This record gives sequence, structure tokens and C-alpha cells, in this order.
Amino acid sequence: MKYLIIFLGVLALAACSPEIVPAITGVVPTLSPTPTAGVLAVPPAPTEVPTLSPARLLAIVGDVYIRSEPDGAVVGSLRRGDCREGVCVGNWCEIDGGYIWRGCTDDNPERKRCEAK
Repeated sequence: MKYLIIFLGVLALAACSPEIVPAITGVVPTLSPTPTAGVLAVPPAPTEVPTLSPARLLAIVGDVYIRSEPDGAVVGSLRRGDCREGVCVGNWCEIDGGYIWRGCTDDNPERKRCEAK
């Protein structure tokens, strides 16, 4: 997917850059100041390529509190067997609604214990 986005970006750049076209086709295009009848104007290519989110579906392997921030106030809880989308960094995973202890998820490479954190 990433390579497809890069490839499409290169194609868009080649289509919108008159300097590149002669190198590809050997013909210098002429640009008219206004679009001709029946021809649609092509919008400029986006300057940013969207990045894929590193979020993934986390399976909850033990009862865990949802906190407002790492080691913050308790704002809810999840039960073993629940699933939430989130991103884990260090000891904590950020989910919609707060943070949970990484040891209580299936994304636990350091084999942390599931504690009431």
C-alpha cells in the first residue's frame, strides 16, 4: 500500500511538472491560460502523503482500569475479553477514552504482569 501511494505521487508529480515531461516524452507541452472546452482541470497533487496509523486492535487479557493519563485518575475499566483499538508505547497503551496498562493487553512483548494499574 505504501509503495502504491508513493508510485501515485510520482505519477502526479510527473503529470503536473512541465520540466519532467520533456525528459519522459521528448515533447515540450504548451500550457493554455484557461482550460479548453470539455477538458477538466486537474487539481494540484497533495503535498503530504497520508501515513498509516500504527493503531491496532488490542485484546484485553485481564481486568484493567482506564486512566485519564499514564498513572492518572481512573475514568473507567475494561474486562478480560474486551477489545479496543490503541497504540502502545512503553508501559502504557493509549485507547479512545484514556490509557491502559500494557501488561493487560496482548501487545506485551516484555511479558509485564497484568496488575491493577
